[in-house]
Amino acid sequence: MPSTQTRELCDARRVPSLSTRAIAPLFARLPACHAAQRYAAMTSLPVTISDQIWRALEAHEGPLAGLRIASEVEPATYGLLTRIIAACPDVRRGLHCLQRYYPVLSGGTTHDLDVSATGIELTVDVRRPYPVDAIIEGFAMAVVVAFLRKQAQGSLRVKEVHLHARLSKTAVAGYAAFFGAPVHIEAPKARLILAREDASAALRGRDPELFDWLAERASRPGEHAPKGRGTATQVADLLRCNLGETLPALPELAATLGLSARTLRRHLDAEGTSLRTISDELRRQVAQQHLASGASVDTVARVLGFADRSAFRRAFRRWTGVAPGAFRGSLDPGRNDDPRRGVEAEAISASD
Repeated sequence: MPSTQTRELCDARRVPSLSTRAIAPLFARLPACHAAQRYAAMTSLPVTISDQIWRALEAHEGPLAGLRIASEVEPATYGLLTRIIAACPDVRRGLHCLQRYYPVLSGGTTHDLDVSATGIELTVDVRRPYPVDAIIEGFAMAVVVAFLRKQAQGSLRVKEVHLHARLSKTAVAGYAAFFGAPVHIEAPKARLILAREDASAALRGRDPELFDWLAERASRPGEHAPKGRGTATQVADLLRCNLGETLPALPELAATLGLSARTLRRHLDAEGTSLRTISDELRRQVAQQHLASGASVDTVARVLGFADRSAFRRAFRRWTGVAPGAFRGSLDPGRNDDPRRGVEAEAISASD
């Protein structure tokens, strides 16, 4: 978790997001009951949350979990990105496509490729406003090597691996076995040195026509990149993931987004809203949806995390100006025939 000082220096616009597809394999490996599964239905996540999910996987499977996931990546795993790399003619073009098209998957990592007479150097910058966990940085490098090794018809030899993060001796040995090369930790930057002569190795799935079609799609401005979302939308998504429990307070939400509480409040003010307003609007929408589908007042109260039906009824009146039963009755023509309204109609529905 980022420190308070780091959050003070971090601006919401500088906390990148990534497509939830980027961490879909993590959800598949975590237990179905794990708290992180609440985020699986979101279309994109701030990297602060995805990093927490990586840490949860590390706690569940150990420091080499990222290497195992990297070994399982196929052309379909990350959609457009992995398909376009697989359709490239050779390793060199695949690495160039990684550098160019990675933003369709995530805004949290960049790649810098340098092909020289002595080797291929790929620098991986996992951009965070706080120190990057080794499992995250390691996966970002391992997935490149593992995927291209699967796709290449020839070998793809790694000469050196440099990790900015710190690893235990046991983990270093695991990384060295995976890459088949020396691993240097706490380096100035994370980078891979690949054998220069392997750059021309053809890829098994090379397909010029498919490549051109995919490249045209990937090049459409802003169509596939994770969309920039307002702070209020991000807060609403996080609250939605916690419905049925005690909703996180503003400082907790701010920490999740990599912000200070003051900065989060300022951004919400600039968007003309507040945490209370977002929370009320979200719960009102969910309550109305459940009531419209026929759920009982008691059920909706539980879904939204209210202590009892009375507390929910009071909140619903505050949000909408009517009682829950009266709202549901207004959607049911049969109930609308009843001349009684408001409190009386609510009393009738109390047994629902």
